[in-house]
Amino acid sequence: MDEARFPGLTPAQVAGAEPVRLLPHDQRWAGAFDEESRRIRARWTGRYVEIRHIGSTAVPGLLAKPVIDMLAGLATLDEVDAAIDELKQLGYVYWADAPAQAPDRKWLFLLCGASRTHHLHLVVHGSRAWCDRALFCELLKSDPALRADYARLKRRLASAYARRRDAYTAAKGPFIVRALSRAAACGSTRTVIA
Repeated sequence: MDEARFPGLTPAQVAGAEPVRLLPHDQRWAGAFDEESRRIRARWTGRYVEIRHIGSTAVPGLLAKPVIDMLAGLATLDEVDAAIDELKQLGYVYWADAPAQAPDRKWLFLLCGASRTHHLHLVVHGSRAWCDRALFCELLKSDPALRADYARLKRRLASAYARRRDAYTAAKGPFIVRALSRAAACGSTRTVIA
């Protein structure tokens, strides 16, 4: 994290101290994704195989935290690692020890003041990390019952973990795993989304 940009703040304070605040779907979220995706692509033409809008802000009718989730697919893990320093030039914050980091993906975020506006998940395009995130978003878009169940869960968790965003996010995990497992059992394949 750039300490000069956030003097006196730890990564946990910058990335985890915001309250969980859910808002009704806002049609402007799609435009915010388009604008940021174009900004990244314009800077590094050809670097990204695909950039997708994922998460609740990508699902019409679903309440969400007002943070645009973006999934950026690159060709290899080496390219994923190389992209981090490039994205810092655009103002992205990378916190190496964040709970959201994993061996198969890197997580960065943009801030406006002390609030996050965008999350960027860097993964290998077509990998399981890519396919699971893209597929879950598509399932929410296409299945009104799943979307309604997820909205109820999000409301309950937002109340229970109002000041603990990491706990809120982790608590959604089992629901997502069940939805992906059901889709696989019904014949949906990860490669369809890749």
